Amino acid sequence: MPYSNSKAIIEQIYNFVLEKHGLASKSRFMQLSIFFRELHEGDESKFTADRSFYYKGIFNNREKSVFANAAPDFFDKHKFLDWVVKSID
Repeated sequence: MPYSNSKAIIEQIYNFVLEKHGLASKSRFMQLSIFFRELHEGDESKFTADRSFYYKGIFNNREKSVFANAAPDFFDKHKFLDWVVKSID
């Protein structure tokens, strides 16, 4: 079964989030929270973000927890996207 979040789709979501006004001035936690909220599949009430950089949601059609305290810089696009693909796989 193919993943619903291929790297191309994840990159499109990343580019969408990157266009949000004021993103660069937000905290790292908020940047990641906005990104993972957009990546989350399904009802927004099923998505949680914790200040310890713990994000829980539906990614690739299954419930998944992502610990993002070691995530690359959000604006380092290639490293960040590679990390996301590995983290939700």
